[in-house]
Amino acid sequence: MRTPAFLATVLFSSFLTACGGGEDPVAGSAGGTTTETDGDGGTTTVSNNTDVVTLDLGSGTGDSFQDGVIQVSSTTLASGGTTQITVDLVDAGNSYAKVAGQEFTVTFSSDCASRSPAKATFSEETVETRSGSATVTYSAKGCSGDDLITAIAAEVGSLDALALATTVIEIAPPEIGTIRYTNATDTSLSISGIGNAVLPKLSELTFQVVDTNNNPVVDRDVTFEISSNQGGVRLAKLSERTDENGEARTTVLAGASHGIVTVRASTMATDGVTPIYTSSQPISITTGIADQDSFTLVLNKYSTWGWDQLGADSDVEVTAIVNDQFQNPVADGTVVNFRADSGSIPSTCETSNGQCTVTWRSANPLPGADAGGDLFTGDDSRPRDESKVDFSAEWNGGLPGVASITAYTIGEAGFSDANGNGLFDAGESYTPLAEAFVDANDNGIFDYDKDTNPREALIDFDGDDVWDDAPDYYQGITCAEEGTDCRSLVHVRDSVSFIVADSSLRVQLNSISGTIDGADARSYLGVTECIVLRENEVIDVAYNVSDVNGNMPPFGTTVSFGIDGFDELGNETLQVKAGDFGTNGFDVSFSFYTGLISSNSASSPELTIQGLDGVEEFFTPVRLFSVRRPVAVLDTLLVKADETFNVSFTDVCGIAYEEPVTVIVELVNGQFPDLDRVKSYDVAPGGTLSLDITSDGTSSYSGIGLSLTVLSQGQEEIAYSFPVKD
Repeated sequence: MRTPAFLATVLFSSFLTACGGGEDPVAGSAGGTTTETDGDGGTTTVSNNTDVVTLDLGSGTGDSFQDGVIQVSSTTLASGGTTQITVDLVDAGNSYAKVAGQEFTVTFSSDCASRSPAKATFSEETVETRSGSATVTYSAKGCSGDDLITAIAAEVGSLDALALATTVIEIAPPEIGTIRYTNATDTSLSISGIGNAVLPKLSELTFQVVDTNNNPVVDRDVTFEISSNQGGVRLAKLSERTDENGEARTTVLAGASHGIVTVRASTMATDGVTPIYTSSQPISITTGIADQDSFTLVLNKYSTWGWDQLGADSDVEVTAIVNDQFQNPVADGTVVNFRADSGSIPSTCETSNGQCTVTWRSANPLPGADAGGDLFTGDDSRPRDESKVDFSAEWNGGLPGVASITAYTIGEAGFSDANGNGLFDAGESYTPLAEAFVDANDNGIFDYDKDTNPREALIDFDGDDVWDDAPDYYQGITCAEEGTDCRSLVHVRDSVSFIVADSSLRVQLNSISGTIDGADARSYLGVTECIVLRENEVIDVAYNVSDVNGNMPPFGTTVSFGIDGFDELGNETLQVKAGDFGTNGFDVSFSFYTGLISSNSASSPELTIQGLDGVEEFFTPVRLFSVRRPVAVLDTLLVKADETFNVSFTDVCGIAYEEPVTVIVELVNGQFPDLDRVKSYDVAPGGTLSLDITSDGTSSYSGIGLSLTVLSQGQEEIAYSFPVKD
């Protein structure tokens, strides 16, 4: 049994008191001690003193107290294991009785728990207790070997330590669970030798080794291997030991050619024999520089309502899609520049994932304007907005209402990589580029003139204020060898035109044609006011709808077709779509079926146009008849004796009748040369009947002297009367 020196002093003082000498040295002696039964059937001495003489920390109480020792349920743990630890607070001045009724704090710590990140944890790091004991759970979180655990007791709210206890727990080495790829600083690298301000030429890859409890494993060997070394791509380190986070790193250094690589990392399993592998995500090695045939400019609509309104309602989204020669997106942050011949557009945007977008907005000057903002056209045959646009035969600045945008950035002209090495070699084909410009008149030629084409604008790459034609060398930087090529980069570019349209629209009937069973085609073009339909005929009607300048109507304009008495075929409503562009309006066509014509009737196809301004317009440019009867037409206003006259037969629209007819001719005044007054004739389709009459001996005039009865197959007989003078 242990009897500390302090206890000996207490016993000695008690002895003096029993002999009548001195006073009790224990502070707060109003209390005393009691013996309590613990949960294991043993007993615990508990001090009820309100003032503790000397606080001590350890395991147990009374004679069994172990000073400075933490009680641990298990001092040997498996990797990732847990155990319960307990300390007792005793009063060394009161026979090491457990302190009760007074509150203290106990703070737990360990070497592994103090690491960053922590390799061990406590269920509570600080415990406030009035019972004289503090118990927490210790968990190994990647710690291995011996871990020194410390408990410190103090008064509540104080940082001064009153007592300390320790113990050591031995933790078994971790069982390797896996190795995993965690991240790369960059997944796109620039080819070495290219001065790319955005794409880096190296990337650091991180792998982590964890045990079966998903805790980091420290100080573990990891080896690295690259999937390909084409073009000189390589690793800066082939092996490394894991740090306190279980992480090991290596760096990929870009090579001289395009490619995609992965890095494989491996470590040994717990048995030291079995390798465990993982691979990184792909790392792309590319130019990251724009390539001419990989630079595209697109719009969200190619005709906008912006001629007779300015501002936000006219907005057009302009997107540049920019890739390098390998069709990989250029580096994020690549700057694309914009120029327009009219309206308003931001000067730049920066790419993200190979594209960026700006917004064009209608504003003065409108497309087709000179340097002072006045609008002109050089084509007097086209429609134009008479209120704004003047004709000038010298004008060469583009059509009114047709806007142009050019986007550009610095890049390479592009080449055909015959050997697949990602570099331009002598003898490989390429197309050199002239300097870019805003092509206001869309003719593909830089023909700026301050008076007749002032909105044409040079985009000067070399700053000499002169448009330069294409050179005789490759413009780029990915050359396999130094030489005459790759002297410079170039503006890669794309241009797009679109319509700035008016809301007022015009309609022109282009054609009307009919077919029966897909054959027997007939064109009615030119007969725009009256058409006689045939039975079972499919009629196709074609229109052109344009704005005041003869251009495509604004995106969203709808055109509807209808006709009473007949069946429409196919779409009855068409709309100007986002991708529709044209300087000759919007061509629409509709069809309907005549079916069996059982009665004489007339109808008109009606075209309804719903403009973006909310105004509906209606057009009925032609009348259609289902009348089949022949009409007799004389070539004279008055039939006279002894004169030949002709009778022709047409339909109700004045077109030669297409069927044979039988004509019964009866004279009331005058007679035929053979003295008959009634004759019958058969007339071929489209034929003419010539007649001669003579006087019957009595000179007279009759308003109904000539009667014609016309018979045609499937039609009722029709009678006509004409005046005769003999």
